[in-house]
Amino acid sequence: MVEEQNAVETTDETPDEKRKRLGRERTRKHRNRNKPPEEITSFSQIAESWEKNEAALKKADPTLHSHLLASHGAIMGWEAESEEIAEGVKDGLRAETRSAETADSTEIFPMPDLSFRDIKAVASNKGTTNYRQLEADAIKGSQGDDLEQSYIRYGFRLRLSHETLRNARENLVLYALRTHDQNLNWEIVHEAIADCSAYFPRFSPNQDELQRLIQEHRGATEETAWKLKNA
Repeated sequence: MVEEQNAVETTDETPDEKRKRLGRERTRKHRNRNKPPEEITSFSQIAESWEKNEAALKKADPTLHSHLLASHGAIMGWEAESEEIAEGVKDGLRAETRSAETADSTEIFPMPDLSFRDIKAVASNKGTTNYRQLEADAIKGSQGDDLEQSYIRYGFRLRLSHETLRNARENLVLYALRTHDQNLNWEIVHEAIADCSAYFPRFSPNQDELQRLIQEHRGATEETAWKLKNA
């Protein structure tokens, strides 16, 4: 059913639409490959419960089912892309725009500047959710708003996790300042640098390296500007 929902005619796709479609296809492959076989027994496992609830919800409320499934699929696609980029940055792979020929390549990962731009836009439009806190609150009996209830009752994620936005900006900055890849859009990189400086979480595993790289980058930028001014 999910395959049918996400089937897309590719004839008139733009490059950006193709990138997003390939991301959704990678998401399905990744999650099906790593899907745990055990039954869901707690809120900490609720992220998978949408698969069990989907058929019943479609029968009970087709309109709500269609809305939730489409929104959930898009969010899961962004989150999976962020995870793939994080793994690629950690493993020292190179960023490259995906195509039909490179969709299954293990040597590249999606462009982190484009991913950060899109994820930030989605987060700005719909907000983010701390799903761990939401699960803990639900166990205590908190009801939450409609979007949160869609997660608690059915397992559908309708907002990005707050970690996804943080990871998107941090991994873009890490990759950009480690590699100085000129195929990146450096206006987007500088936006991510500014966001990292403004929203540094105290417990980010990358905090020390990010601070060092950003300081070095700003020092080099100031030195270059000074040289140009006094040339």
